Amino acid sequence: MNKPLLIAILTLLIFSCTDSKQLTNLTSEIDLLRVENDSLKNIVAEINSKYVFDSIFVKTSNNPDNSLKLNSDYKMEIMIVGYNSDKSYLVAYDKENDNKINLDTLNHEKGIYKYNTKLTNDLNKVFIDVHIENNYGKKVTGILADRIKTKN
Repeated sequence: MNKPLLIAILTLLIFSCTDSKQLTNLTSEIDLLRVENDSLKNIVAEINSKYVFDSIFVKTSNNPDNSLKLNSDYKMEIMIVGYNSDKSYLVAYDKENDNKINLDTLNHEKGIYKYNTKLTNDLNKVFIDVHIENNYGKKVTGILADRIKTKN
């Protein structure tokens, strides 16, 4: 009778030690998950304070005052355009007696870089390295290449 009782007590002791180890392991895992959760909350808070776009592209626009003559100045605007597929819009209006009147939805027009060069050859080559980088999301790199032919 003492043998089965001793086996039962030893079994309970072994299980209680295992449970204690499991409890310690689970407690340390919970602590690690809390730290990871706090870190993710910080990242989400930082992303929420920024403009995040579904896609981005680069658009160039030549100045209409460019004469394209030899030794003349050439001006170009390079625009970085971000796009989101969700509903984003701006509305302009006039105020009259604290009422909004003449409501007008506007198109996006920001993110413009200005480039100037002198046309010194009959055919002028322009190369611009593009680096659009951020901590989250995709990075965009590439080369804008253009050839400008002068008029005689």
